[in-house]
Amino acid sequence: ISSTKTILTASATGTYNKFAKDIKKIQPDIEIITTKGSMDNMERIGKSDSSEKPLFAFVQYDVLEHLSKEALKEPLEERNILKNLRVLFPVSYGEIHVLVREGNDEIKSFQDLKGKKISIDSKKSGTYLTAKKLYQELFDEEISPTPYRPFPQLLDALRDGEIDAIMLTGGQPLNKLKKWIDGIKIIPYQREKPIGGYTPCEIKQESYHWLKEKSVQTLCVESFLVTNISQEIDDLKYLKKFIEKMNSLKREVKGLNKKQLNKKELHSKWRDFASFKYLPTLPTNVEYHPFVKWEAREDNLKK
Repeated sequence: ISSTKTILTASATGTYNKFAKDIKKIQPDIEIITTKGSMDNMERIGKSDSSEKPLFAFVQYDVLEHLSKEALKEPLEERNILKNLRVLFPVSYGEIHVLVREGNDEIKSFQDLKGKKISIDSKKSGTYLTAKKLYQELFDEEISPTPYRPFPQLLDALRDGEIDAIMLTGGQPLNKLKKWIDGIKIIPYQREKPIGGYTPCEIKQESYHWLKEKSVQTLCVESFLVTNISQEIDDLKYLKKFIEKMNSLKREVKGLNKKQLNKKELHSKWRDFASFKYLPTLPTNVEYHPFVKWEAREDNLKK
């Protein structure tokens, strides 16, 4: 195994990158690599002959689900990804943020997005796949996304009416939405039943002080940290120690309030899954690493 242990995140300002920085505090030898997002991360893990050879990566549940379904067909790429991948643990819930212009009364909820001009991030991001799945489930047709542009340009296009909505997925608060944003609102998901693979949740005013509502109903998608077993197979001691450190971090985080987390400069979303006791069910042919199953069993025996 390479002496350089790398972790694939997403953009430099995203939630995954903050998680990676928190992990680096307890595992300093890890090198953080920014990427286009969840799908890009999985493609890089699948390329076991790549010179990069990442050891860790972040990925959304719906991306794992997509890979699982595709691997049941013929594509070799998806099978190679799943063959090289083992899930370590759930990290957080990522909220689906849908932004529209404040004066736009035609779009009041997700259900009003049919036929609208929607920006859904770059093709290899988790948001791109999430948006495609949601749109298909809601309207039984494929989304036609607008060309990807940097976020400040997208906001200008939204205010000018050039596009109708922007979709972002990630753990609140998203850095790009923390600063004051004029003339923009976040619309809710108002259907009675959530779409399969997603969980009902709220975007809170305490995350974005420019929000006029105390909370906005939306859907969440689980995010996981995974490992590349084509990389760690010769270095199981390293991985075992890493998992033990992460378990200790999770136990510490569980007992801290938001103020204490901020003081330690840890992301508050670690508390979404603050132990190994709860391991969500994974899609077909996606497996947890045996070390994590052992930690989960040990945690449950200590109840």
